[in-house]
Amino acid sequence: MQIVKQTSSELSLRNQPSRLSKGFIGLWALLFSGIPLVIMGAWIYNLGVTQLSCQRVEPSQVMCDRTQTRLLGFMPGPTSTFDQVTAATMKTSAGADSDGVRTVDHWVVLQTSNGEATYIEDPIRINGRKGSPDEMQAITDQINEFLASDQASVSMQRDLRFRLGNSIFPLGFMGLFVLIGSTVVYFSFRSEELVFDKNTRQFRCSRQTLLGSKTWQCPLNEIQDVIVDVQIDSDGDPTYALKLIPQQGKRALIPGSKSHVEAACNTIRNFLQSSSPIGLEGYAGSAQA
Repeated sequence: MQIVKQTSSELSLRNQPSRLSKGFIGLWALLFSGIPLVIMGAWIYNLGVTQLSCQRVEPSQVMCDRTQTRLLGFMPGPTSTFDQVTAATMKTSAGADSDGVRTVDHWVVLQTSNGEATYIEDPIRINGRKGSPDEMQAITDQINEFLASDQASVSMQRDLRFRLGNSIFPLGFMGLFVLIGSTVVYFSFRSEELVFDKNTRQFRCSRQTLLGSKTWQCPLNEIQDVIVDVQIDSDGDPTYALKLIPQQGKRALIPGSKSHVEAACNTIRNFLQSSSPIGLEGYAGSAQA
């Protein structure tokens, strides 16, 4: 907390993070929340609806189409056509990722005149698995049944948007990192300015945050007390804040280091006590309270 202006009639103090502190917190937030945010964006981009259809062009010739949407179904995606389909097969691949965790992938391929082509494959591996074996086998069986029949067409739809495993749980988990990082940045980047003006006999507290600014003011003689507020956090360490207590209305808390808060408290008390009495008690008794 720094003294911006100090005269016999006006005292102005400002509490704001240093550039070094902002840079460190910004870098931390970028790593802690930025990476999950990018992953969330890629995840949401790939979530959509896949329309599958096969048409019998001739008695012995089948063509299959795949139409996909992106961004939860709001953006059109790629469309692929597979000519002269003769069979569908479910493929399975087992392995391990870079951390040594076992992975299993399941997908559907089509046998065409141009060779083997991937028809259905999930975009992201979840909990070490990509694709449900039951679902992939069901799609494979449905296509093969169609190929063996004399039906004119068959269609299927896969909606990945609101499946718990595909969206809600993973996005909620990553969203927690984004929320924590955003909260830390919000409270770390805020700044306060306190102005005590004897000419206008007003006290003004302005708080600037990333979401805007707020100003609270009251008559100078309504400030009942100025104390050093000490709280113990969950780790047992003390935290310090300057507390201004008006006779009515909202109390203002401005956090800071012990030395800065105590110095600011002394400065404000000396300034207020040098004018007409406003009911301040002794500093030592207030600080202990």
